[in-house]
Amino acid sequence: GYSKWLRVFCRQFKNIDYQSCDAKVIELIFRYLVTVVLIGGDYDVLRPLLDKKNRDKKIREPLRRAKPVLESLLPYVPLGSRDNLRQILNDLSDVL
Repeated sequence: GYSKWLRVFCRQFKNIDYQSCDAKVIELIFRYLVTVVLIGGDYDVLRPLLDKKNRDKKIREPLRRAKPVLESLLPYVPLGSRDNLRQILNDLSDVL
């Protein structure tokens, strides 16, 4: 069912070499992955990007741009997904 699809989808993003992607691609991938997490996907799918957020400018800039957008969406996100969004925002709070 639905959760199996999410697991398969998340697995496809485990081994992406984000260093070889340009900032626009990273921004697009991050948006998709945030959506996946908000609908119940494994939060760890974001870990490769979040772990590099302050070490790689190509990753840092898209995450920095995403933060205010995600903050503005918080009141409109269904209650069941707000904790996931809060966790993402918390992880983005120290983006330099």
